[in-house]
Amino acid sequence: MFTLLDIESNCNVLVNRGAIPVLVHALHSLDIDVQYHCSAALSNIAVSKKYRTMITGVGYHDVIELLIRLISSESEMVKCQGCIALRNLAVDEDIQFLIAKHGAIPTLQQALNSKSPETKAAVMGCIRNLSLHKTNE
Repeated sequence: MFTLLDIESNCNVLVNRGAIPVLVHALHSLDIDVQYHCSAALSNIAVSKKYRTMITGVGYHDVIELLIRLISSESEMVKCQGCIALRNLAVDEDIQFLIAKHGAIPTLQQALNSKSPETKAAVMGCIRNLSLHKTNE
C-alpha cells in the first residue's frame, strides 16, 4: 500500500524528470483514458505547493483551460478528475484568480447537473476553494 511519503517521493521523481509539461501536453488528447490519467497525475502533483506554480506555468496557463475543458467531458471519470485537479490547484490564491479568470465558474455550475455524487463533490470542493479569493466571492 502506498503511503503519503511514497506518493510525494514519486511526484518528486516525476517532476524532476520533466513530467509536468508532458502531462499538460497529453491533456490535448481525445482519448478519455489519457485525459483521466494525466489529470489524475497532475492533481496528485498539485497537492504539493512547490509544484502548483510549475503546473500552471506550462504553456502560459494552458493547463487551466485544458482542465476546464475536461469538466465538460461526456465521461464522468474525466469530468470528476478535472474538477479534482482544479480544486487542488485552487488552493493557492493566485491560481484561484486565474481559474476564475479563465471562465471556470460557469462550467463548474453546469457540472453540478452531473448524476455522479463524486463529480458533484469534486465540483463543490473546487467552487469552495475558488470562493476563498476576495475577487471571486
